[in-house]
Order: sequence, then C-alpha cells, then structure tokens
Amino acid sequence: MKKIILITLFLISNISHADNVADSTARVCQKVKQCGVAQLEQQGLQSEMIDMMKSMFDGMCDSMVAPYVRQANDAGLEKKALACLETIEALSCKQLMNGAGNETKECKELEKAADEAGISKQ
Repeated sequence: MKKIILITLFLISNISHADNVADSTARVCQKVKQCGVAQLEQQGLQSEMIDMMKSMFDGMCDSMVAPYVRQANDAGLEKKALACLETIEALSCKQLMNGAGNETKECKELEKAADEAGISKQ
C-alpha cells in the first residue's frame, strides 16, 4: 500500500497542463487506481478498505494536481509532461507498482526541466 501512495505522489509531482495533458493525466490516474486496487485485492484486503482506498486515489489526483499543473503550464512544460504521462500509461501494472515510472527517460527529463524552472513538487 505504501508503494501505491508513493507512485501516486510521483505521478502527481510530474504533471503539466493542457487539454491533452489533462486527458492523459486522467487516464494515468485511472490506471494507477486500477492497478492499486488490483494489488490490494491480491493482498486480500477487505472490501471496505479497498473502497476507502479508491476514494483516496480519486481525491489525491483531484486535489493535489492543481497547484503543480498551473506552475508547469506557466513554465511551458506541456510536451515534456505529455511524453512522461504517455510512457507511464504504457507501463504494465507490475512495472507501475514497482516504480518504473520514476525511471523512464521522459519522466526524468520532465523532472529535470521542472527543477530548472523552479517548480516545487507537492
């Protein structure tokens, strides 16, 4: 469960803003939720706990993205964000849950550009 939260926070910290980026962000958030729920089910968690985690995933994507999105958009990082999100979306659940999104070339480039632009991670 800790891995799932860390991966979600990583994704949130690497998101930019544009309509296509927003759509890709929504798909990635949905994939993280789907993969996270599948992992929780495999661990045999009670359905009540899984339902609570589903709500938490939704809330994290909705409430924590906005400040970073505005900053990244202002810095002109839409293309880098979209490339990062597309590589994350292409990962298998196993790769995603093992943190492979942290290691993609595109996401590393986005992180570097965001750091250089002075964008703070949430």
